[in-house]
Amino acid sequence: MKGKYTTSVHDGELQRGRASKKIGCKAHMGVKMNADGGCVIKGIHFEHNHQLTLSPSMLVFLHSHKRVNPTLQDYIKDLQLSNVKHVNIMSLLTRLSGGRDKLGCHNRDVLNMKAKNARKESADDVQKLFKFFDDMTEENENFYYDVHANASCRAAYADFGDCTTFDTTYKSNKFHLPLAVFVGVSNHLLSSIFGVALMGDESVYSFKWVFSTFLKCMRGKQPICMLTDQCPSMAKAIPQIFPRSLHKLCRWHIMRKHKDSLGKLYKLFPDLKDQLAAVLNHPLMPTEFEAAWHELVNKYNLHDVNIMVNFWNERKTWVSAYWKDVFCACMTSTQRSESMNHVLKKRFVREQHDLHIFTQ
Repeated sequence: MKGKYTTSVHDGELQRGRASKKIGCKAHMGVKMNADGGCVIKGIHFEHNHQLTLSPSMLVFLHSHKRVNPTLQDYIKDLQLSNVKHVNIMSLLTRLSGGRDKLGCHNRDVLNMKAKNARKESADDVQKLFKFFDDMTEENENFYYDVHANASCRAAYADFGDCTTFDTTYKSNKFHLPLAVFVGVSNHLLSSIFGVALMGDESVYSFKWVFSTFLKCMRGKQPICMLTDQCPSMAKAIPQIFPRSLHKLCRWHIMRKHKDSLGKLYKLFPDLKDQLAAVLNHPLMPTEFEAAWHELVNKYNLHDVNIMVNFWNERKTWVSAYWKDVFCACMTSTQRSESMNHVLKKRFVREQHDLHIFTQ
């Protein structure tokens, strides 16, 4: 027979079935209410046919024995907001309490506390976000929150902002909003964050807003070189906001985008991969690159291969031979921005975070 199971019980009234052991215990107490609202015990039987006292490790499961003091609850909330893993929270609480049986709650209780905290934090998310901004502005009148860039970020950009990478690949929160990160490199070749912005989308309008706001925050200083991935909207916005900046494309993204097509060519011509890398890396001047490129194309008869034609047509945006006179801080890709995204994701924020938690 084929059919569909139906029930007359409303979804909100469904309950999980719980097993109950019946051992025939006669212990009971009967109570009757009088006409004046008082209660009178009508009968009582004290004898049980089972053990009453549970082991200390089992008492924690009884509701009457659950005692979690407010200080411990606040501590659990702080650990939760600090992205401490649940297993580490339980281990820490157990050690502080001197044992799991002295904790006053068990694993499920802590999970319920964390879920309750998350529901409270999600309420009025936007209002809490703006309140945080207002509080920070009261503490520091120079606090800038349209694009997050504190005094250290602005000082770093003033010193090392000539070459800036910009990336939006990291979707940072449960709303999947792109996180825009401006990153550069210091005089010790260490990554330095210049600014961070949370974008509504990746449209031309959004990019123009982020770039113009970042430019305003940095007192109008434009980078000499702007390194990004192949984003059409970004390519339209950058020349309008940074007209004096050279826009370079990330070589790594370009090669990864065409890795399938390149893989087929590498299979046909085993030596092509090393020779193509040598052509891209070694020439010092545009004329040398162009000569080496034509020699490579002629050697393997790649004149009509679409990927090679595209590489040639866009060569001035991603081949380093054309920027020898431009300061690039030894950067040819946006991997510094992406590595910073990894740090943010690994250590600071989670996808389920609300906006005000992420901002803090």
